Amino acid sequence: EKSKDGLERSYRELEEWSKLVELLKARLPKVSGVTQRAELLQEIGELESTELGLYEEALEHFQYTIAKREWEETPALVIKFMLMKNLFQDLKLVKN
Repeated sequence: EKSKDGLERSYRELEEWSKLVELLKARLPKVSGVTQRAELLQEIGELESTELGLYEEALEHFQYTIAKREWEETPALVIKFMLMKNLFQDLKLVKN
């Protein structure tokens, strides 16, 4: 696990976003808590949308995150998701 932490740090420093996303996705099966899994998926979604231009995938990860979190924790994320979805649709980056 320490080597993965070092690898994650290296990918971030080198801005190897695609490799970082793959590394984070590889962690998903090992994450047992719903909140921790949702946080990881949120981070993956943010990287996909801001660094990789993978808008459809990012929206899928945000939708899962919203669905699995406790409602008290999600209002800001719901608003962010809706704004991103509308923006991506307006820019024709995703399907309606």
